[in-house]
Amino acid sequence: MKDCLGLSVKETEVDLLAAIGLPDPSKGVTYDVGLEGFPAFKLDKSSYIRKAAETYFTDRIGKINDFAIGITVKVFSKDGILFAVKNIYETVIAFGVRITAAGNGKHNIVLYYKEDHQYGQISVTIGNFTVDNIDRNSFTKLAIKVQGDTVTLFDNCEEVERQQVLNRQPLQFSTGSPLYIGQGGPNFEDTSFEGVIQELKYYTNPAKAEELDCLSLDSGSGSGDKDDDEDRFKPVITLVRLGEYG
Repeated sequence: MKDCLGLSVKETEVDLLAAIGLPDPSKGVTYDVGLEGFPAFKLDKSSYIRKAAETYFTDRIGKINDFAIGITVKVFSKDGILFAVKNIYETVIAFGVRITAAGNGKHNIVLYYKEDHQYGQISVTIGNFTVDNIDRNSFTKLAIKVQGDTVTLFDNCEEVERQQVLNRQPLQFSTGSPLYIGQGGPNFEDTSFEGVIQELKYYTNPAKAEELDCLSLDSGSGSGDKDDDEDRFKPVITLVRLGEYG
């Protein structure tokens, strides 16, 4: 596999749910039944999972450049962070994904990505997509692909939208940066995720976002109109990088 500069990159997969370990009901985490009967993790508002980010990212992949994120989820909360890597002072989210209610049955999928995060005060997003079929009663598969200056969202294996990001640089975490699952930690107290997560994976190969298997999804899990190509495929747009989240 090669990155956008044509350089060879080792292909690596990181299962972020490994940070949960064994579920502990006293800590707000229990097992649930996922697609095809496989286990999933149910998180309530009291869950607290905090690990060293270097264990999952720095030690395994070094810098973050082109990548994909695979997500299989049920969402109960109106606003929840699936995962967040923060700077050592815990003032900003350097890297993470957030799902927020957007009204009228829609949700926003937000991707945080901030290169100069060490002394930052404002979290930066490079992707903010709106989808309309995340249901609390059935699983939704989401995938984010970041390659070069383009960020693409896939919703149940259908491409939703592409957004452009300006001057994106590789991202590297400082020693001591924390990884949170299901929340954003201090300064993001009102963003605890409530729901069920079956998959939360990081891939160094961005093409993985287009290879997720959606055959196991429950029939009728989406509430949006998947037959309308004009709604499903939107033109590439330029995204202004604003620190509007946190």
